[in-house]
Amino acid sequence: MRRLIALLVLTVAPAVHAQGEDRARELFLEGVDLTEWGQFEEALGAFEKSSAILARAKTTYQIATCERLLGRYTRARKHYRDALAANAGGEIPDDVVQSTTTILAELEKRIARIELDVRPEHASVAVDGRPLENAGLRDGKSFFVAGVLAQGPGRWTPVGPFVIEVDPGAHVVTVTEQGHNEAAQGVAVESGKTRAITITLTRSVAPVFDTEVDPLRVRKRTMGWSFGAAGLALIATGAYFGVRAVRLDHDVVCPNGFCTDDDLETRDRARTSARIADFTLGFGLVSTAIGGWLLYSSREPVKRTFAIAPHGSGIAISAVW
Repeated sequence: MRRLIALLVLTVAPAVHAQGEDRARELFLEGVDLTEWGQFEEALGAFEKSSAILARAKTTYQIATCERLLGRYTRARKHYRDALAANAGGEIPDDVVQSTTTILAELEKRIARIELDVRPEHASVAVDGRPLENAGLRDGKSFFVAGVLAQGPGRWTPVGPFVIEVDPGAHVVTVTEQGHNEAAQGVAVESGKTRAITITLTRSVAPVFDTEVDPLRVRKRTMGWSFGAAGLALIATGAYFGVRAVRLDHDVVCPNGFCTDDDLETRDRARTSARIADFTLGFGLVSTAIGGWLLYSSREPVKRTFAIAPHGSGIAISAVW
């Protein structure tokens, strides 16, 4: 069984590979035709599809040529270099290789440069929505290349000014750093020229809210709870003395209409308890009512609020009363 599977693989694999080569060749020839008609964007797509199936030095060279004709010099330079590095089999003729040296020298003259200084140091930088490719040190400065990497967020950058190689024209430089507001600045650079810019990020300020309750409302609520608590205490006291008055009055016997001194004393105590009960119950109800009104009138306190938050290059302050 294993031998059968191995035989099938050995039989099918060359056929699949041959089909892939045929398709890659078709796409390559299609790209050549489109290039001759001046349809460089469409030709570039055909060459890239061909290279995805079968990467070859001559295909990479054609991709570089399309990028150059489209004005994407940094990408063209990268692909020309990749094509020459992959030309071990001699796919690219010698005269073309020699002319490529001249083309690369011309590209170096056309590529524009941005000398960028960012604050704070090590902030992440992207150009036109693409991270920068590190090109190493030259003349004591760090060099980066824009436009050659896939779309994505910016990457960490070194200390001090550094140079970004870009295609001539207008670009958007985006700088980000944790704890700071993002900055995006448009920059136009002429072919072969260098432009120096500095981008300084501002620290992000989290919204700060300071809320005060109207002092009158605070006093009302405090007094409301105080009156309410006092009223309930008085009502409880009145209830106690009311029950006591009833008990004492029940203890007065006065047999045959003649009250003893003890009966008279008990009756006096009952009347005193009754008067205390009436007084405390009355004031308790009034105090409770006042407390309830005070709490009701302050149930939605008026607040004064102000907020501080970043706005553009400054700080916005808003308030609500």
